Amino acid sequence: MDWIKGGTPTHFTSKGKVDRRAELQDKVSTVTIDGVESKLERLSMNCTHSASAYALFEETSTGRKWVAVLLCRNTPDSDGEFEYAILPESINPPYYKCSAPILKKATPLSPGENPGAEEWRKRCWREIEIEKEDLPAYDALPEGAKVLWTVATDDWAFLPKGTRLMLVKAKGPKGWIWKDASTGTVYDKRSIPKSDYEVI
Repeated sequence: MDWIKGGTPTHFTSKGKVDRRAELQDKVSTVTIDGVESKLERLSMNCTHSASAYALFEETSTGRKWVAVLLCRNTPDSDGEFEYAILPESINPPYYKCSAPILKKATPLSPGENPGAEEWRKRCWREIEIEKEDLPAYDALPEGAKVLWTVATDDWAFLPKGTRLMLVKAKGPKGWIWKDASTGTVYDKRSIPKSDYEVI
């Protein structure tokens, strides 16, 4: 995997943190992979400071739509610069939280056409089905329910894998959410797998 230098960030949230979603939208609006140019059609990210995102691209010459995982971080030497990596679905990257709307818009694959992408899409659909199974248990929890969340992936830029947080189920502007009891940070209910938290 090759990291691409993105330069000094120019987009920030109201709290002064780098808006990684906006940075990626600028940086990957047009990409060239294996000599083929593609335009960004859609980008999905859990939150503005997440370390990963999913993108739908369209090849300018053929109209074929394909998906990629995008990783982003501040440079290791902490000089404030932003860098990112593009992992096309064809290499079957080990990130499987792509949303259904993006997967549905991707150009269908013929059997055997692209084994890596075929396997990756199957794994993503499997994750979506698991989430559907988990949601009834989440919905059954009453408002104010508390859970102990152990971060199980490196997807969260400011939450290293293994971090433990107390979350409270609360009402948000668009439905139920998880809220960090100590900082007030809000997390979408779908972004935290049921297997990663314990009801207290």
